[in-house]
Amino acid sequence: MELPTNHSVLLETIGQLWTINRKRYVEWEILIAKHTFDAFIEGSIMKEYSAVIAVTANIFSAISGEARMICAYEIVRQRFGQEYSLYSRMRAPWNEMDGDDMRREGYFYSALAEFFFQNPDQAFLVGRYNIRQIALAWKVGMKITVDLVKEPAPLEAGEGLVLQYL
Repeated sequence: MELPTNHSVLLETIGQLWTINRKRYVEWEILIAKHTFDAFIEGSIMKEYSAVIAVTANIFSAISGEARMICAYEIVRQRFGQEYSLYSRMRAPWNEMDGDDMRREGYFYSALAEFFFQNPDQAFLVGRYNIRQIALAWKVGMKITVDLVKEPAPLEAGEGLVLQYL
């Protein structure tokens, strides 16, 4: 299917495909053209859907504020089979939403959400005051740990992630 203009239409369409009495398995694909305005539409839909998930999902109560939104985006990522979190996408110009920098940031936010899910009582350790330092101590493929969050040691120049869309 082509990407609809808002999350309500998307959820209604998916809901119709997954009705309770469905006799046959239904598989669906959403077509999104990369490096086009579709990235903005997809980001807008995921932002709306993640806001709903943040309020309604069974996310541990110790995870709050921005950490909760990061987790909601990760739930959406997993549900829709996306490669990486789209958490920071709406902060970028639309023509940069599919770039390599955005992809790396998406992997970072997916790893950060996994940290929150695995350590909900430690979610308070991450905030705008230290997220840049944590990113500089992280690279794609690394797991974020309590030690990395408490004492982020920057990697060698060019290895750590520089957040551009915070």
